[in-house]
Amino acid sequence: MKVISGSFNGTGAALTICTGFIPNEVKLVNSENSTCPYIEWSDRMRSLSCEEGILYTPNAAPADLAQGEGVVPYLGGSVLSANSTSILVIDPKKDKRDANTAASPIGTWSLTHAANHTGKFNAAVNSTYVGVGSRIAIQESVSGNVKWAFITVSDGTGTADNSIELSKAIASGEVVALHGMYDYVGAVAGTITRDGFTINTTTGFNVSGEMAMFEAGMYDNR
Repeated sequence: MKVISGSFNGTGAALTICTGFIPNEVKLVNSENSTCPYIEWSDRMRSLSCEEGILYTPNAAPADLAQGEGVVPYLGGSVLSANSTSILVIDPKKDKRDANTAASPIGTWSLTHAANHTGKFNAAVNSTYVGVGSRIAIQESVSGNVKWAFITVSDGTGTADNSIELSKAIASGEVVALHGMYDYVGAVAGTITRDGFTINTTTGFNVSGEMAMFEAGMYDNR
């Protein structure tokens, strides 16, 4: 079974995620909402009442998603005439260490409070790309180990003591990778869309400004 995953920013409007294949199943989680609602869809759900999946919300009954309410396959091949916020593709420039300026790249991490997992960078980040959800790899100066974490709190620039909080404490060292907040971002004009899936729901799960993640799989017995 082929499975890929990624994160994206909710918009409150229908979104299409270009995975490169038409999935047989999709799992979606709103990871920034306090209730963490999630959707499960499979092309084996051959019932009119839940043909676009099932929405699960804690402390509420599961909700069947009928036509226009959930997930549907998307056949690519269209050429975008303008930049899009509704067609998402994997970020073509994953490394954001020069997200501020090429002249002042983000090169070092200083741990300023180990218990709180907080520290700072040597240069300011561009908060359009780097912030909560960004994955980071740091090679610790003393141990030489490369450790991965993700940013859980950011003040927007990251240059003051304790202005960046990581998911775990990593000692001071060289920043060897710094990714954007979202794995999938809006496609630019001229993009030829690839196969994937569309999220029709605009309430509950797909909320503007809230981070979500997906897993999309293709069965061996298609």
